[in-house]
Amino acid sequence: MSERTFKNNFFEQRELRGKGYELDHKLSIKDGYDLEVPPEIMADTANLRLVPFMVNRSKASRSIVTYEELLEEISERDDFRDDYLVT
Repeated sequence: MSERTFKNNFFEQRELRGKGYELDHKLSIKDGYDLEVPPEIMADTANLRLVPFMVNRSKASRSIVTYEELLEEISERDDFRDDYLVT
């Protein structure tokens, strides 16, 4: 799902992928799994960013946002739907 989100939403950055940049999950995949975060939330544009390879590697499985912060960012968007965050 994250790959699809990236391809459909990160138009200006797509050409950088594989050229020293990687797709990063702000709420790490490990933390998302541990917290049982729905895949739709993990793959949301609010949770994804393209970062230099070394930044992503040094971050490892650490998150840079909490689940609550991620949900807040998603809920503030114009396209937010109440049923989107129901788990």
